[in-house]
Amino acid sequence: ARNVAALESAAARKGGEECNAYCTVELENRSESLARTATVLRSSCPLWNWSIDYFNVRDQDRLIFKVWNEEAGASDSLLGTTRLTARQALVGFEGDLLLAQAPAESYLTLRIDVG
Repeated sequence: ARNVAALESAAARKGGEECNAYCTVELENRSESLARTATVLRSSCPLWNWSIDYFNVRDQDRLIFKVWNEEAGASDSLLGTTRLTARQALVGFEGDLLLAQAPAESYLTLRIDVG
């Protein structure tokens, strides 16, 4: 993720500490598909080198990506969300997706390899 303004804003609220970010992905309306990256500690520009295998994906499915701040002793806070159609993902994808619900322009950079 890059330019995740919500991470910087959350860090400022915590007295300058950086955030502990992770990303989730799931096929829309298929909660059994939910997967989560590891948490990147103390970063406002987290990088996840992570892979997941999905099977039985249909063209009409959508992948939902959410970036979260892991909060010790509290509920994790949503920093932004974005979607990608399975049709786009099934041919491979590389690019930046705008994170909705972020307080300022923030992006999730994805590379999807199909094999």
